[in-house]
Amino acid sequence: MRTSQIQLKHSILAASVLFFVPLLIMAYRAEWQYDEAWTYLGILRSSPGEIAAYTKFKLANNHVFNSLYFHWLQGLGAKTELTYRLSSLLSYVLYNLFLYRLLEQAGYKRANWSFIVLFLLPYMGYFALGRGYAPALTCFTISLYYYKSFAERKSLAHLLYFILSGSLAALSLFSFLFPFIAMVLLLALGNFKTVLKPRYLIVMLIVLPVMLYVYVMGKVVNTYDLYIIGGNSLFRNGALSSVLSYLSLGEMVSQHLFLLFKVALCITGLPAVIVLIKRRVLYTEHVIILVAILLMLAAHYLFAAKYPMSRGLLYILLLFYLPFIYASAKKNYLLGIHLLVVAALGICNMDLLLKKSMRHKSYDALAYVSKTHKPLFVDNVNPNVQLYDYLFFHNSVKLLQYEMEEPEVSKSFYRALDTVSYVICTQANLKVKGANTLFSKIYKLPEGDFYIRKK
Repeated sequence: MRTSQIQLKHSILAASVLFFVPLLIMAYRAEWQYDEAWTYLGILRSSPGEIAAYTKFKLANNHVFNSLYFHWLQGLGAKTELTYRLSSLLSYVLYNLFLYRLLEQAGYKRANWSFIVLFLLPYMGYFALGRGYAPALTCFTISLYYYKSFAERKSLAHLLYFILSGSLAALSLFSFLFPFIAMVLLLALGNFKTVLKPRYLIVMLIVLPVMLYVYVMGKVVNTYDLYIIGGNSLFRNGALSSVLSYLSLGEMVSQHLFLLFKVALCITGLPAVIVLIKRRVLYTEHVIILVAILLMLAAHYLFAAKYPMSRGLLYILLLFYLPFIYASAKKNYLLGIHLLVVAALGICNMDLLLKKSMRHKSYDALAYVSKTHKPLFVDNVNPNVQLYDYLFFHNSVKLLQYEMEEPEVSKSFYRALDTVSYVICTQANLKVKGANTLFSKIYKLPEGDFYIRKK
């Protein structure tokens, strides 16, 4: 192995270990997240067949492989959050391995550390959560590597690995079907004579049942999930703009910072894109994005499918920034500035996630209230409160949760503040009622705080 390759391997290994530390801390410390708790409760008392067939849990939150993993752990009686997040943590190892292989494959031999950006994209937090995003992204990364490998070697084994890993990505998260089918079409068109050979054709046919399953179950989700994260626009307030918003930490920071981050990304990103265009290199990853978008358009107009939004399009971030990393091997300050901005946002995101994970959990509020036999009022419908009650208090805590987005319900919550003794809510909601002076904060929670009425 050449010195440059050894240097790259050691650099990525060091970065992998470095960034695994905060992920492990978050996986261990963070309370049940909304969607994790929703999955747990949604599949409770379902069989594996019912989970796979979307018989009871008919929502987009049902990431099939993740739900089956949760079901297995439920059968074992597992209660800790970390246990349910192990599949995502373990997928981090494979993600890093195939990032290295992709960079090596592209001839990225200089360890100039620009690849660090790939460890700081905002989706990295999913490697610390019990959701389908991290395994799907990992399987997609593997499929991308074998897709490119097959283009070079025409190996039947590499074709099989590509099809299997891409299928797993699409089954883990339905929106990943678009880039997978994009790669299948590009591979078939570019290697038409090869894939028509019987052995190759048999492998390619594996794609058909995967497409059929995603289509059928996707229709179930579209019918029953009224709050599915999807839209009817591709650009304005749509799928592609949601990717920029996601990269700008729209759900993590204040509106002022969000706009600042978005402007910084656009101002530095445009010159960086121009640099790539001037080099006249057509990157495979960008072609896959383009074909995937065309497939989304076709699915929308032919089958009334909604466009995936934000986290449903995580693969676009990987596909978009890999070429920037490849290109940065030839140093260019315009590329470097944009990658520096992306890395800075990634560090900010990681810091915010870590700080949130270190706060008290809803469990602590329930433990406090369980000794008083009084009700606990909550200004949101986060199911993690219900899950902690189910797992540790045998549903003994009387919970009254309010959907604050519904005006009549929120008014009921504000009226309840006149008499309630224990409440989980935001300080802003206490101030609306003018009740902030009547309560003492006991615990700072990730979403809101736990207050008790002053005596």
